[in-house]
Amino acid sequence: MTRRGLLLAVAALTLAAGCGITYADYGSEPRPAVIDLGAPDAPQVVVPREVRVGVPFTVRVTTFGGGCVDKGFTEVAAGASEADVRPYDFHPTDENAPCTRELRSHLHEASVRLEQPGTGTVRVHGRRMRDGEPVTVTRAITITL
Repeated sequence: MTRRGLLLAVAALTLAAGCGITYADYGSEPRPAVIDLGAPDAPQVVVPREVRVGVPFTVRVTTFGGGCVDKGFTEVAAGASEADVRPYDFHPTDENAPCTRELRSHLHEASVRLEQPGTGTVRVHGRRMRDGEPVTVTRAITITL
């Protein structure tokens, strides 16, 4: 094979690898994300300890899934001193979708703003990996003027 032929073959393989399957090709649906892998791994939820009234802050949640799970979206519902964060990930609806047996993690970030000084609460809702049961992680937060 000539040098040019070799370069073309490598380029073709690189392009083919970059055009991998997305599970949306098999139909997908959002489901509440897995946030709890089980003991001894605690859910990975990062919330500031202190925020200012009316100033947006970021809640970071790591979600988990197998080779067929793609990162989804995050819903936020906030009141004066509490917020509920719900990350979702996409799962294929076609049971014949080819899946790898890897553990993937996805970082979800949500912007939250609380309006009342004092002690606040941030709840992150998701599922447990082992049995799919709902789980809620609660974090206290100080809201200052």
